[in-house]
Amino acid sequence: MTRLFRLTMGVVLVGLLSTVLAPDFAGAAPVQISYITAAHPDDEFSLWSLVTGSTGNYKAMIYLTQGEQSSACQTAAEGATTGAGPYWYQGPTSPVLQPNYGEINPVGATLWAGRWTALCREGRRNSTMAWLDAKAASDGAIPNGFTLRGTYSFPGNTSAGLPPQRFDGTSVPIESRTATVYDVSNGMGKLIFFDLGDGDLTKEEARWALEAVRNNKATLGIPTTMPDTNAIAPYRHDGSYSNCATYDHPDHAAAHQALWNYDMINGKQYGRTCATDPDVFRTNSIPTAEYNATIAMSGTQRVGVLQTRYGWLEATYFDNAYTCSTCLVTATQSFWGRFG
Repeated sequence: MTRLFRLTMGVVLVGLLSTVLAPDFAGAAPVQISYITAAHPDDEFSLWSLVTGSTGNYKAMIYLTQGEQSSACQTAAEGATTGAGPYWYQGPTSPVLQPNYGEINPVGATLWAGRWTALCREGRRNSTMAWLDAKAASDGAIPNGFTLRGTYSFPGNTSAGLPPQRFDGTSVPIESRTATVYDVSNGMGKLIFFDLGDGDLTKEEARWALEAVRNNKATLGIPTTMPDTNAIAPYRHDGSYSNCATYDHPDHAAAHQALWNYDMINGKQYGRTCATDPDVFRTNSIPTAEYNATIAMSGTQRVGVLQTRYGWLEATYFDNAYTCSTCLVTATQSFWGRFG
């Protein structure tokens, strides 16, 4: 398989943002790099069985889009028609008098500025950082304690001959070469948020982003002496196989197609798939106690971190339509494997 072209890049913005730090964990010393190649900032739990407890893996957590098309970001006026936006948020100080079931607003009372806005993007990023901080409190493998390193720009077209781009709800492409990068306090990884178009990501753009990160480790502060061990895409199932929930979001499909078709690292490339997929290479499980605590509810009250930190993205809560044994965020997770 042909390797991708190398990229160079430049820093265009540097700033600072700190979040809560988790305690130190003995034995947390990564020796190899895992690329978590997520379509959106909330995909982690659908591949979490290859993340939790993996203290030996430095996690370059690459988010290919910022989830900016989410209906959860609609304005109150839009939400009054669609039932989304602030009507999905059931936490304190609801602007539309929704009940307080413990969901957490990631930016404050002004979150609902509309889809494709900077505030929507900020809310999606903040939810993910808060999720990781919460998970790191009991798992030394999880990156936490985030400080904004900067915004980086990468040159070059994708292998389709087009610049990386997004559409932001219009038919006019917007060239999109930058990634917002966060350092972590515990040395367990890096957060890298590209902006390649929620709903219009392509496999060539996913390939471009992963290669941009891999070929610019030193500039991004990723260790250059550690070998690559794997790259992982979140759950996708197009309905081809039995006994699995269909989830065929086009951005998830693009992440899968990139890792399936292009040999991009010196390691294994995985995609979370249906357990009955004949290409399943490995199956892993999230520990039962951790899984149950993560999705926990107390009646209507949100308890687990999935429910509190990402609950504003769901009309009610993450119920058995998501958490059943064959669903998106099931505890036992199967992956196809390529290359390596």
